[in-house]
Amino acid sequence: LQEESDLELAKETFGVNNTVYGIDAMNPSSRDDFTEFGKLLKDKITQYEKSLYYASFLEVLVRDVCISLEIDDLKKITNSLTVLCSEKQKQEKVRASCVGKCVLN
Repeated sequence: LQEESDLELAKETFGVNNTVYGIDAMNPSSRDDFTEFGKLLKDKITQYEKSLYYASFLEVLVRDVCISLEIDDLKKITNSLTVLCSEKQKQEKVRASCVGKCVLN
């Protein structure tokens, strides 16, 4: 008990704070927890989207975090990215054909 008190006093004296916030404080277990965790991760990662290295970073990150997934889960993620890619391609096609005369969403 005295040691704990001394340790706390030393931490206060030297400004050491063990309080963890944000992403590091999370230990998601429910769907809602993982939704919130995902939002925090997205906010953190997308801060760097203007970087020259961002796309290659995401490629490696997604591959590395998906490596342990079952095939069915990996297919769901692949399909989701394929749909996103198709939507982006359609937007680019519309944008290219409009040449300033269309209103885009």
